[in-house]
Amino acid sequence: MNPYNQQPSAVTSRNQFQDVQKFEVLDDFTLVIRWKTHEFKNEKGEVVKRPLYRAKLLTGSLNPLASFVYKYFPDGQKIIPDDTDPDTYQTNSVWAQNFGMHWAQNIIPSCGAWKFDGMTERMIQFTRNNNFYSPDRALMERREVEFKNTPDAEWQTFKTGDIQASFLPQGKLLELQDFLSSPLYQEQAKAGKTIHQLNYIGNMFFYIGWNQKTPFFRDKTVRQALTMAIDRNRIIQQNLNGLGVEINGPFTPNSPSYDHSIQPWPFDPDKARRLLAEAGWEDHDGDGVIAKKLMESTCLFTLSLPTLSKILHQKAFASTS
Repeated sequence: MNPYNQQPSAVTSRNQFQDVQKFEVLDDFTLVIRWKTHEFKNEKGEVVKRPLYRAKLLTGSLNPLASFVYKYFPDGQKIIPDDTDPDTYQTNSVWAQNFGMHWAQNIIPSCGAWKFDGMTERMIQFTRNNNFYSPDRALMERREVEFKNTPDAEWQTFKTGDIQASFLPQGKLLELQDFLSSPLYQEQAKAGKTIHQLNYIGNMFFYIGWNQKTPFFRDKTVRQALTMAIDRNRIIQQNLNGLGVEINGPFTPNSPSYDHSIQPWPFDPDKARRLLAEAGWEDHDGDGVIAKKLMESTCLFTLSLPTLSKILHQKAFASTS
């Protein structure tokens, strides 16, 4: 929230948190975030004031920093000696400049499941925090993480058995299958270095958003038709090697917030064409491209369903594991 903090991550996050009006630290365990409200119409047509839905998500994703670290210079002196004003760290330019190059930015103070236990130029080490409230968050006594320049370098090191665990991108699935049948792996397996694959649903998803400020997408029928024109299951099988699931919203399917009764829109290009025709999109000259003249523009906007589908196959994903 400090306007003088020009770090790329701060500038990006500032847009998301622009509705935050103030925050208060009530005690060691309570942080209150107050969000600006917007006017909405409820199901009865009444105007109500509420914060945006994402306010809960953004509030829950905040990671408060340790003030006993980030308020001080390396010699222990306070960066801002008088910080009694509750808005000090939101408005002070000296604080923002020092925070951007703070001495602790490459040090990991932690009260989580793992405790920092040293590092080299190529490796960082952790030990298990036995006092952490959730014991199953760390299932090993010690963990070493090696730094690799590229994902492929990590993968190659994993195949030689020099590292014990590696995240496998979707594009490497076939390569893994080839490696498991290779003479090199057969020798490793005889020595007890077998590979166990764990598949799980990741906490991330990809989607296409139809911008309703654009005249072409203001019509609900058009947005539904375009969604039906995308073969999402084919994208999962073809682009993700089957490592994905189609979802109906922003929640992971194993979350209690996920509503399994809601079915995603089906892939139905024929119905998509019919819906677009109902919305006024027609093939005027028989060239296979549908078009519609909009009141806001004097030109025709053309849309080819085969072309659209080809573009979306390259750029869109449903959900990945």
